[in-house]
Amino acid sequence: MKPFSNEFRFHRILFLLVLTNVRVERIRNRIASLLKPIW
Repeated sequence: MKPFSNEFRFHRILFLLVLTNVRVERIRNRIASLLKPIW
């Protein structure tokens, strides 16, 4: 049971990391599109 829960926790952390990475990419794209007219 313990290794299974550990694996599940690890996959959950990976999933959260991917989600945050996608959010960061979206925010970066927004900032870039906002800064383009200024540059």
